[in-house]
Amino acid sequence: MKNSREDQHFQQDIERIKLNDPQLTSIVFDFQNSVSRSRLRSLADSLRRNEHMCQITLENNTTRTDYRLRTDHVSALEEVMIHHQSALNTVEVNMDFASPVSALEFGKLIRRSEIVDLDVSASPGVQDTTDIIKALVHGLATPPQDELHSECGLTKLALFHFDMNRDAIDALCSNVIHHKQSGINFLDLRCNNFTIRGDLLGEALFGPKSCLENLVLGGRRDSMLGDLDSSFFSKLAFNTILDTLLLVSMGCFPTYQAAGLADALSRNTTLQELHIEHNDMNSQELMALTPLFQQNKSLQRLSLIGNNIGDLEAISFATALCDNSAATNLNHLALNDNCIG
Repeated sequence: MKNSREDQHFQQDIERIKLNDPQLTSIVFDFQNSVSRSRLRSLADSLRRNEHMCQITLENNTTRTDYRLRTDHVSALEEVMIHHQSALNTVEVNMDFASPVSALEFGKLIRRSEIVDLDVSASPGVQDTTDIIKALVHGLATPPQDELHSECGLTKLALFHFDMNRDAIDALCSNVIHHKQSGINFLDLRCNNFTIRGDLLGEALFGPKSCLENLVLGGRRDSMLGDLDSSFFSKLAFNTILDTLLLVSMGCFPTYQAAGLADALSRNTTLQELHIEHNDMNSQELMALTPLFQQNKSLQRLSLIGNNIGDLEAISFATALCDNSAATNLNHLALNDNCIG
């Protein structure tokens, strides 16, 4: 009975896509039955003349592990992503790949398509996702064999719930972070399990080889920054490429990391936007950020939303800003959801 209702909803969406309904701009494709390939073909056929569909989400809403993205699914997805005239530019994958081979082929498919934004989320608790991440990013960096799709459209990549060990980070560096030809300049690494030394991760993300312009970290209930040594932010001092850095819901923000970040940004001359949000910081951790206000000259937008900032910290920040008033370029400071006043 459940499958019957799902089929009915799917067919209704297909008809709306065929009618070019301007209010239908995204669709969720659920891999939980044996007709996924035929459904994908129906979706591809309906997209051929659609001008409004811009996002597709692939997911598995069951607890069964056998419903995973296979190579035959990837072949069927080619009809959806390449052989159509729609406005499709965003793909979310909220399910696991059946094998590294399927991840590799999916990455190659994205590389050939005009997809701009790709979000891939592994199932929390899945063991050893390293081979999957290595295969996926290798596929994303593989140049198409035909000249027609030689230019990569992908600029934004988000990876969630993966094991980010040394091998996974090395693969990301070779194929994305340090590989300018990949075209990816926005990387979202929230909610991942980092098991790599802080200096090595900092070198990968902020070092001179990094091509990233936008980076997002955080999203863990436990402490990511607490697991990394104090040298994590040090390479940020000399980074000249990164434009925007988001450090959101880090679990905790130790004083030594806040001091390391402030020290690095006191010397950085190019970062324009910084978000340190919802990190449940205490007074000592917040005070460690003061040199950032006092010495940074490049930041234009700074957000400190949801960090327990009180009157004492606000006065300290304001005093530091006054001391830096001749050099600062800060024109937007967000202090919502704090304890000021």
